[in-house]
Amino acid sequence: MKIKVTYAQVKEALAKGVISPLNSLKKAVKKSLKAPSFKTGKLRKNSMKKINWLLDNAKSITGESMSRRLDDCFESNGYQSATKKDVLDWIADRGYSSYTNLWLTCDENNNPIKFDVNGSHWESSFVIEL
Repeated sequence: MKIKVTYAQVKEALAKGVISPLNSLKKAVKKSLKAPSFKTGKLRKNSMKKINWLLDNAKSITGESMSRRLDDCFESNGYQSATKKDVLDWIADRGYSSYTNLWLTCDENNNPIKFDVNGSHWESSFVIEL
């Protein structure tokens, strides 16, 4: 059952002190700062809350791109600094049907240390240090 509340009703409740905007703001901030629980292993592609948290708290994000030569061999173009947007775009472009490996490494207290995002061996990859 949904209850519809108008802006005027909220404004009146705030004026009377029935609800406090500060308390609701504190709850929202606490909820947004709370870290999700982690363990070493593969992350699902649709666990965007965890992926965003990892990228927001990254110390460094490094990307490696690959090039295909005329003889069908692949070689690394080297490592470059990457952004959160680069990683999220790469994951989004992959789709659910293609191979994507999202591997999280945690310490003995289940604190994230490293997050690897890659596809097949010839595709670009990202290493996120936490």
